[in-house]
Order: sequence, then C-alpha cells, then structure tokens
Amino acid sequence: MGLDELKHTKLLSRAVVVVALIVGILIAFRSRGILNTMILFNYPYMASMLVPLLGGILWKGATTQGAFAGMIAGGTVGILAFTSALVDRFNGLINVDLGLLMAYIFSFVAFVLVSLKTTPRKNGIRQKREHL
Repeated sequence: MGLDELKHTKLLSRAVVVVALIVGILIAFRSRGILNTMILFNYPYMASMLVPLLGGILWKGATTQGAFAGMIAGGTVGILAFTSALVDRFNGLINVDLGLLMAYIFSFVAFVLVSLKTTPRKNGIRQKREHL
C-alpha cells in the first residue's frame, strides 16, 4: 500500500506542514541568533545519522535494521537533549553537548545490538559493492 492509496494523506501532510511552520515560528521568536539556532537544530540530526552512517561504511556486520535502530535511538535522545537544553529543565545539568554524547552512545549501542541480532541481506548493497 503506497501513500497515494491512503485516504487522508494530503490532509495529514498539510497538517504536519502547518504544525512544523508554527513550531518553527515559535522557535525563531525565542532564538538568540541564527547561528545558535542552526547549531542547536543540527544536534539531533547529527546524533541520529553519524553512528549508523559510519558503522555502515566501516563494519561488515552492519545491517539495515541496526542502522534504523541507531537512527531512532540517537535521534530520540538528541531531540530530548535539544528540548531540555532549550527550556533548561535540568538547571544546567544536561546541556546540548552532553546530550549529543549520550545520543551517540545510545545510537551506537542500538546499532550494534540490533545488527548482531539480525543478518545482512544477501542481495544488499554490500554484496554488490564487494564484487566491484
């Protein structure tokens, strides 16, 4: 079933765009400069993508499921650290840099554990690349 076959796809996508627009405007009004805002928004992205990307390139035992698990774990912790740093919930005990380190650790653990529990696909990109 593709996205075109869902009944409310356009309505849902429009609602998501409107919510993202409102959140973006609210964050822009509270930001302390464009550079700080760009750096802060980059943290969750880096936390969710760096470990699976490097792990997929450097480790032969990496799997797609492990990469997705690492992205989800790292992205979740990165977003939580990002939002806690914005509103200062923990009175400075958790800053964005510590949150990024924690996100890398969670992403790495999830990536490795799930990759060890699953097997690489036989017809995946890795097999094609090894034959070149």
